[in-house]
Amino acid sequence: MLDWIIQYWIQLVFGLMITFAGYLYRQVKKYRHHLRSIENTVITLLKFKIMEIYEQIKDKDMISMSDKEKISKLYNEYKQFEPNGLINDLVRTLNNKKVE
Repeated sequence: MLDWIIQYWIQLVFGLMITFAGYLYRQVKKYRHHLRSIENTVITLLKFKIMEIYEQIKDKDMISMSDKEKISKLYNEYKQFEPNGLINDLVRTLNNKKVE
């Protein structure tokens, strides 16, 4: 009787554990893919909004305090996602403008 339990039930238990581990791995992989997609979407939206504000202000000599605050908040969030040179240059240009 003990041999039968060892031969079949222990194999069954280990098989179920391996199956469950594979299921968990696939779920974590899918979750990480969703997180990466969300992160890329957030980066794109932040870039778009910074560029939109830049396009509205680029020809003016001055920037309003509210626009400067918006840029500052957006850029602080954007910096967390490894910013690139283009956005850095746009923000630097906007920060060099005089405040109304």
